[in-house]
Amino acid sequence: MKVPSYLFSVLSALLVFVAPAKLPAQVTVDYSKDESLLPLFQAGLHPRQERSLERMVCVLPKQQTLIFDFGEVKLPPVKADWSFDVQGDDRLTHFEGRLNRALTREEAIEIATGLNEALHAPVEPMIDFVKRYPESSPGAQVYRANVKLKNGVRVGYYFQHRFRDDKPLSIVVRVEWMRPMREFQPRMQPIKPPPGYEHISMEPEDAPLNAIDKVLENSSNPSTQKVIPKTKEKPVGLPETESRSWPVWLFMVIVATAGALWLLLRKRK
Repeated sequence: MKVPSYLFSVLSALLVFVAPAKLPAQVTVDYSKDESLLPLFQAGLHPRQERSLERMVCVLPKQQTLIFDFGEVKLPPVKADWSFDVQGDDRLTHFEGRLNRALTREEAIEIATGLNEALHAPVEPMIDFVKRYPESSPGAQVYRANVKLKNGVRVGYYFQHRFRDDKPLSIVVRVEWMRPMREFQPRMQPIKPPPGYEHISMEPEDAPLNAIDKVLENSSNPSTQKVIPKTKEKPVGLPETESRSWPVWLFMVIVATAGALWLLLRKRK
């Protein structure tokens, strides 16, 4: 029996429809108009609160290759560990992307060149710094490049020391909103999802607690605190059945014996 060809088309369409959606290898996040976490959620990303810093910092659970579009500046794709600091009114104060891997000089120049071109910054000083490193870094100073946009956002990056001869540097991308101090609002509650995404949990992923977290958790939970039973002190080196008053009786026996001997010797004289 010959299967009609149109059935294959129908089956293919169904497979595409039911297949789980996957995040593309590179995600573009539009920060040209918004200053909150909303653009991350709109891009399909799912930041979570940082353990022990739930009121201030959220992170992406794993390294992501992101492209950030600020209107005037569009950064090239950067694969990094991304963290975002949020203030009391849900606006970001800054965010960072740390490559967290050591780079050869060639790799550092290649990545930094793309960033410099996006920032419209000259490339030659950066290349000179990398080639002459560490001689070009007196007092542990590092090369950095940034630009301040019209909306008050400062976009840039800087090198990070790795103290290895073969792979001496790493890179940190940093974006800051340069607001007056009077606009800063401390955050008193854990970071929450933006409007429209309240159904998505931002609680920290289940992960092993570090040593500090374990101490904090145990100290705040009475049920985990061990109760040490009080034990009755005993005389050192003596059986439990013996009384502590035996030296008094021994003293009385010695005195009586000495008195008897003294009387005996006196009678003989």
